[in-house]
Amino acid sequence: MAAITRLILVCTRPHLREFVKEILEICPLLLLRRNANGDTPLHLAAKCGHVAIVEVLIELAESRGEELESGVGAKQQMLTMKNNEGDTTLHEAMQNNYIGVAEMLTKGDPQFSYSTNNFNETPLYIAAEGRSPDIVTKILETCKSASHEGTDGKTALHAAVLSGDLGNT
Repeated sequence: MAAITRLILVCTRPHLREFVKEILEICPLLLLRRNANGDTPLHLAAKCGHVAIVEVLIELAESRGEELESGVGAKQQMLTMKNNEGDTTLHEAMQNNYIGVAEMLTKGDPQFSYSTNNFNETPLYIAAEGRSPDIVTKILETCKSASHEGTDGKTALHAAVLSGDLGNT
């Protein structure tokens, strides 16, 4: 897992996208494998803003289909997994203001209601608190039921008002 973690952190060139794809085709179990922090390859790609890698990971997970017993596909499982801090991949994208990654993740599973992490923050709350009107808009447009909880009993609306910089959102 350490090798794939390092690989995703340095993947910035287009040919590396194909390299990640080849590795995961050889060993598809790495797709949902976690590192010591509970991060999956998708968590790391989202955290680093690697849109091309996020795209290939979602494509590969989607191609695996659904498990017969649970009815849950690898894509849905991967998008909803939490790391040791309780962050989903969308939390990671929000914390680092990666709108392209956020858009791809929300389109990946628009029915999923993103819950709070260990700090009681939802992705929508993080985006509103971080003064990211484009990301707030994308979440509200894409997610069918965007959770809005935040810290200290505040909501995403509280965070937006307190940030004072969300314009028309």
